[in-house]
Amino acid sequence: MQKYLPHFILLLLPVIISCNAPVTSVRQEEDVQQFTEKAGKLSAIAQQTLLKEVSGAIQEGGTVYAVAFCSQKAMILTDSVSKAHDLVITRITNKPRNAANGLKTAMDSAVWQRFEQAVLQKDSIPAGITETGEKGTLVYYKPIFIGMPTCLQCHGEPGKNIDALTMQALNERYPDDNAFNYTVGMLRGLWKITAVGDLSE
Repeated sequence: MQKYLPHFILLLLPVIISCNAPVTSVRQEEDVQQFTEKAGKLSAIAQQTLLKEVSGAIQEGGTVYAVAFCSQKAMILTDSVSKAHDLVITRITNKPRNAANGLKTAMDSAVWQRFEQAVLQKDSIPAGITETGEKGTLVYYKPIFIGMPTCLQCHGEPGKNIDALTMQALNERYPDDNAFNYTVGMLRGLWKITAVGDLSE
């Protein structure tokens, strides 16, 4: 019987592998789906919170005051959401106002091009894209568009949409600013959400 045992194990091995492989695949798919749903909801919350705060700042003190508010509070808002949900939430773009929000990785650039091409070709624009980064880390990207004319007061055409005082405030706080000459409906940036903890939380 012992001399047949190695042959029996060899025959059984493909069955073992075939049973285990789908389980791993299903688990990975569940993780991706769970993360995508969670990241999509959090990016929507972050977007609504930021727009609400910026709109409130404009109403309170005009666009010059809003520029100061954004430079001091925008990253604090996203950081607070990040810590609350054990995720890293940032905004990235090909034309950053703050250099820290530029496209940092090859994957960032590739996903940006996918969204940009969808917009240019008037294809169906994905609500979000989940990719797998280094060491299997899940990363979710959601597009940010110039959604209303109010946004143009800080992101439109200088001298036309952006008044002189606002332009001066932007130049003082963001000397390398590239976030100009947008129109309503244009792709402004992406929410980038990176998983760092337990997806079930």
